[in-house]
Amino acid sequence: MLRVGTDLYVSDDNRIRKVDSATGAVSTLQISGDSYNYLDRWTSDGTDIYFSSHYNSSGVSGYKLYKMSSTGVVSALDLESDNGSFTFSNHLYGLTSDGTDLFAGMYSSNSGSGSSIQFHRITLQPGAGGTNMVTPYTTGGESLGYINGMEKIGDSIFALYSNKIYEIELSGTSAT
Repeated sequence: MLRVGTDLYVSDDNRIRKVDSATGAVSTLQISGDSYNYLDRWTSDGTDIYFSSHYNSSGVSGYKLYKMSSTGVVSALDLESDNGSFTFSNHLYGLTSDGTDLFAGMYSSNSGSGSSIQFHRITLQPGAGGTNMVTPYTTGGESLGYINGMEKIGDSIFALYSNKIYEIELSGTSAT
């Protein structure tokens, strides 16, 4: 379930239902635009819905981020990092927005240092060339091997892991 403005959106067997909070009326959002396999993690910037989904095209697979407008038009975000075009190779364990940017938590296998969740900032305003910049955070402190959702409040991300809530403090491109 996701709140956008005063309305609720519910994922229901690959359909999205909109619940008008004033009247309780339920409608099914008619989806058009880019195709996707299923809705995975999702969040809103207060206007649009953003979600991840798996893709497989010409033998290349991974996870993409999509933007869904309030009218149901879906488009894939064109992601770029300092190294060029960017896709998530693994399932996202968390996705949240502060209204300006997206924040994603992805499982990452680090050679020699085990596995942990890697956090990324994704700009919602496309830069030159129409791409959304992805900036990874370098992490310090305790490694989280799994998270079940996250929220951004102020300069921190709060993540649920096991039976604890962790605060991940963000500073520049560091997360601790």
